[in-house]
Amino acid sequence: MEATSPAVSTAPARDVTGIAISWLFESATVRLTRWSCLERDRAVTAERQQFWHVIGFPHAGSYMLHAEGESALIDVNSIAFFNPLGVYRTSHPHGCGDHGAGIVVRPDVIADALSEWDSPGEGAEPRFPVLQAPSSPRAYWIQHLVLSRLAAGQPIDPLEIEETALALVAESLSAAARSWARAPERPGTSRRRRESVDAARGYLAARFRAPVRLGDVAAAAGVSPFHACRMFKKETGISVNRFLHRLRLRAALAELPGCRGDITALALDLGYSSHSHFTYAFRREFGMPPSAWAAGRPAALANPGN
Repeated sequence: MEATSPAVSTAPARDVTGIAISWLFESATVRLTRWSCLERDRAVTAERQQFWHVIGFPHAGSYMLHAEGESALIDVNSIAFFNPLGVYRTSHPHGCGDHGAGIVVRPDVIADALSEWDSPGEGAEPRFPVLQAPSSPRAYWIQHLVLSRLAAGQPIDPLEIEETALALVAESLSAAARSWARAPERPGTSRRRRESVDAARGYLAARFRAPVRLGDVAAAAGVSPFHACRMFKKETGISVNRFLHRLRLRAALAELPGCRGDITALALDLGYSSHSHFTYAFRREFGMPPSAWAAGRPAALANPGN
């Protein structure tokens, strides 16, 4: 199948229950989508399935993903992994309305990408071994930039889209590999830590625009502030403060184009103390000032942080 127009309007052969999907690009290798969750009930949903290997990048909101006997919080600092025909459920303990982007990848491409870490065996279908992994500033920046250009109907070479998407697949799996390569722990220890950190992440995702105190995050996690810091860093790879900044700055990518030049107001709304504080954090995260993104002059993939 040849690459289609960046604004693919045809409906997919099989929709996913509870999700509205816009197909922005399709080729024989990858498809790029934008999706919006249609759930309005916070309770656990009925079983559903994706029909492809999908790597999901949330752009707003959060949800719990329940699959294969595990649960994981998916927020804008996460990448979600879905296996074809894998049964899963979701729930929304911190509110509904999540939306984002997805990369749909052909099975043999996933098999090649996974072969660096694991081989599925002769004739076996490749499967993602984890539900979620952290998304780096670079990965988030690139997918947001490409999807924004596609949604705006800007001219973009199909080969460039495919190469960029496959680079994102490799980077996403590399982030996931760091989590599945950890030394084994007793299941109860790992599960309790993950549940506590998910509770802390949910608290931050719901309140990232407001002032946040470590004691409140620790209370949400059900542990002491000391243990909250240690557990959070072990589970996510970054500090509570850096995680909070990433929530704010990823929201800024979506909101800056509509701020009409009033970056100070947006900075204050996102929880920053001043325009300069926001500009410093944005530049450190994405390698460019927020004014350039707001004006539609993004650097060519800039130099986002790690």
